[in-house]
Amino acid sequence: MSEPRRLHPVGIVLRALRQLRELAVPALLPGLVTLLREGFDLSSLRAASWVLVLPAGVLVFSVLYGILAWYRHTYWVAGAELRVEQGILNRKQRIIPIERIQAVDVSQGVLQRLLGLAKVEIQTAGGTAPEVVLTAVSVRAAEELRLALRRPGVLGPVEAGRAGQEPARRLSTQDLLLAGATSGRAGVALSLVGSVMSLFDEAIPWEKVPLLPGHLGGPWTVLGIGVCVIALAWLLSVLGMVLAHAGFTLRREGETLLIERGLLERRVASLPVDRIQAVRIVEGPFRQPFGLVELRVESAAYGLTASESTVLFPLLRRREVLPFLRAFLPEYAVEANLISLPARARPRYALRTDLMGLAMAGASLLLWLQFPMGFLGFGLPLAAALLGLWQYRDAGWAVIGGSLVLRWRTLSRVTAIVRRRRVQMAEIIRSPLQRRSGLATFVVRVTSGASGRAFALRHLDARDAAALLTWIGEQSRKVAATGTAVSEDTRVSWH
Repeated sequence: MSEPRRLHPVGIVLRALRQLRELAVPALLPGLVTLLREGFDLSSLRAASWVLVLPAGVLVFSVLYGILAWYRHTYWVAGAELRVEQGILNRKQRIIPIERIQAVDVSQGVLQRLLGLAKVEIQTAGGTAPEVVLTAVSVRAAEELRLALRRPGVLGPVEAGRAGQEPARRLSTQDLLLAGATSGRAGVALSLVGSVMSLFDEAIPWEKVPLLPGHLGGPWTVLGIGVCVIALAWLLSVLGMVLAHAGFTLRREGETLLIERGLLERRVASLPVDRIQAVRIVEGPFRQPFGLVELRVESAAYGLTASESTVLFPLLRRREVLPFLRAFLPEYAVEANLISLPARARPRYALRTDLMGLAMAGASLLLWLQFPMGFLGFGLPLAAALLGLWQYRDAGWAVIGGSLVLRWRTLSRVTAIVRRRRVQMAEIIRSPLQRRSGLATFVVRVTSGASGRAFALRHLDARDAAALLTWIGEQSRKVAATGTAVSEDTRVSWH
């Protein structure tokens, strides 16, 4: 990698195809309008052809410009630096120290996989977008570049000798299908199916369809159609999981986690371990009865939005979480007996105003429907109260060594493991009703994506919340006094 390299020549063709796709509609639309207005005679065809001359000229210029840009775009690794030169009129030379590189992601679209090419995105510390993007390099060159850009000390002398013993785990096909079937993410697919059905409903002239039997319009028919729509949405959610996570493989190379996934578009994402801020163990309502969980991580400067977190592994058995974390992230392998919320918090969860408000609104709507669907509205407030009690039962917290463990539930049960030195902000929120009951909401925030990620535990004892705030503040005071982070005991585990 010490000699300057260029992108693959096929990148010129891909650039031209992209330009052609962008110019197709603006180029064809004026000609089509001319033909429709003047008719399909010889003169109108000649006039329409002249409309295409300018876009064709732009396309030819784009191809020539792409060839020059390809020739001028070079990259290489010189010592501990990545160097990139590009530009035709304005020459740009960029030098990036390898120690500043946080992630090297390799992806392959469908066309790129057919051509044996890959796209490399290089992200530096503090950036929210890739600093360098190499759109078309060979798969071998992408792997060589990724290995060359490993930061100094990622593989020390001892670790380099054990490189072949680094932990790795691959998601089996059976677990992939099980993850799709229990993901509970059919809501997006359901909205898509509903949109398609509404389009068909508007397009089909029902007044011309022969008279259907009267019983087809009854409530049971509506119920049957609803079941079919939900089943279709569930199948689409399974398909989406297969497309996104097929061949999911997690490997650890020194202080970097490599995540490879995707059926049509293959992606290899690198995640520095020292950038991980928190681990979330997510148990969906369809997974918890079977003892299944999904692991996610929050990472600093990884992802473009605060809501974007990284799937560390799509599906694990609950009993496998502890050995898995010990192998890949031993710092977060925490076993804790959670402290439950006080009994006086139970009514707060059972009568939460947001849940009860939604339940009453749904009940009012369903009561307007015909028998028997309208009677379902009477059960919604009770269902909301039961959900609140379920949330109360699962909520809890614990402090183990230098780790804070918080657990809560919306629909999925989430357990967050946060290292004290990773906390960016902590606060206590108390409403007037909480102050009367001696309760509080405790919130911690860690760096994740562009805006961070907040974890909140509602209605814990106010004294416990104050103690947690003091515990987190101790780390800041010690760092301010010594100028360095305080070492913490991490020889703990999670159950």
